[in-house]
Amino acid sequence: MYIVERLIGVFTYVLIMFLMTFLIYKSDTRKLKKYLRIYLIILFVLAFIYIPPTSADLYRYIISAKTYSSYTISELLNVLLNARTPMQVLYFYVLGKTGIDGLIPAVSALIFYGCSFSILYKAARRYKLSNKSIAISLLFFMEMGGFLSAISIIRTSVSFAIIAYCCYNELIENKSFLKHLPWYIFAALMHPAAMAMVIFRIVTILLKKEKKLSKRLFNYLVVAVILIFVILNGNYYIDYIFEKADIYINGEVYSYIWEYIISTIYLLFSTFTIFKFKQIFTNNVEIENYTNFIIFINFILVVLCFEYSIFTRVQLFSSILFLPMFSIILNQLEKQNKHVKIFTFIFIIASALIFVIACTRGNLCGYKFLIFS
Repeated sequence: MYIVERLIGVFTYVLIMFLMTFLIYKSDTRKLKKYLRIYLIILFVLAFIYIPPTSADLYRYIISAKTYSSYTISELLNVLLNARTPMQVLYFYVLGKTGIDGLIPAVSALIFYGCSFSILYKAARRYKLSNKSIAISLLFFMEMGGFLSAISIIRTSVSFAIIAYCCYNELIENKSFLKHLPWYIFAALMHPAAMAMVIFRIVTILLKKEKKLSKRLFNYLVVAVILIFVILNGNYYIDYIFEKADIYINGEVYSYIWEYIISTIYLLFSTFTIFKFKQIFTNNVEIENYTNFIIFINFILVVLCFEYSIFTRVQLFSSILFLPMFSIILNQLEKQNKHVKIFTFIFIIASALIFVIACTRGNLCGYKFLIFS
């Protein structure tokens, strides 16, 4: 019965994935937003009815949410003022107050995939992407088995999705970093890994190419002010980042070889794709900045490949960023009709390997419906 339950869960997820990909592939661009919203609702429901095993992070978060929800306002304020990641406390407190356990993974899925799909939709409108390129890139993103990560390692997945959304808006849509500062603060106060990622994002602002000197100087000023503030007032949080990193690196943390393989295949494929076709966007400053940022993230992946938890979590962040870029590259190759056959062959091999591992030995094999409990 154990195996049957999971087979049915995986089959349902895969069936929905291919059905939504087919609908997007066959529809016109005007219906893209509609189908992405439908897909988002379906993922919300799948997360709501998911049963976490007792060993999963989600199981602990549900217990934590129940504990936080029992606090009085004064007790909650006291915890928030003394917590290094107060936003995670507030997040679980609010969801715990509903008394509905399924809302914790469901809302997390809504945020994670809402940010991811919004990025893809914005890229589709900005670059007039074909439905074919959108469908293929979305299929690649969804078949990597990130669904269980999105609804189980909630603090990291939610905060990383928010940071990725902000990065896309700033690097491609030319939105102001200061406009997203509240979201960066929220994400940073959800998990120490997000704190580290926000600091990294601030530093990479210095590497961003700008058409105007005034914008470049303004970026330098913003980074200088933020870093001075962090240095003078952020020791409490910076120490926390290093403490958690030390626990991951030197502690007895589990690892899973099949997730390593999926992440490694993704890393090789995404890096190869960007380097191979980066030259077709030489006159586009926005895309150059965006691809450079993904390359920096992938470089971090290589450096941290020895630590499973950090490696797989950063890979999740990178895959969100790569989602629109992959679609843009596919669309451009389709227009130019160059390298299509060889690239298609490489994509099929990488995609097939990831899909088979995710379904049989990766994250998707652990999916189980509530109705089978």
